[in-house]
Amino acid sequence: MTTTRMTTARRSARFGRRAVVALLAGAGVALTPLPAQAHATGSAAAVAPAPAERPTPTSSSYSMWDPHVQPVVKEVTERFNVATSYTRPGHSPTQGRAADFMVYTDRAKGDALAQYVIDNAARFGVEYVIWQQRIYIVTSGSWRAMEDRGSPTANHMDHPHVAFLPAP
Repeated sequence: MTTTRMTTARRSARFGRRAVVALLAGAGVALTPLPAQAHATGSAAAVAPAPAERPTPTSSSYSMWDPHVQPVVKEVTERFNVATSYTRPGHSPTQGRAADFMVYTDRAKGDALAQYVIDNAARFGVEYVIWQQRIYIVTSGSWRAMEDRGSPTANHMDHPHVAFLPAP
């Protein structure tokens, strides 16, 4: 390894988390901090994530989603006690109409959440759900495999992604 690469590797290891958090925050991605125990042990996988702080009904925290999506995000967040992440500007064709429901390593919760959203797709106005590197398009009524996007998060292994139809 060259000196430059080694220095870059050390710098990345030292400042990597801070840089990633700053990059994501600058891109408009809402982040939920890991519990304190995970930082102390150095392993996020060793400790279950802390329950997300949910916004109150009068909070502006849901205002980033389109008005018809807000009550659905609230319902799913409360029912499954999960954190949500808003799609950053310019990232999705469903800007304002998509939510990531973070389940981390709790696959059973992700399975249940995805199925709940699918079962209520007509009421919620769901267009599609992505979970576990598969996509469920409501109009087709079935799951299909997706290409490898390169990481567990990009492959939606730690969160169901729900996209909603435009407002009626």
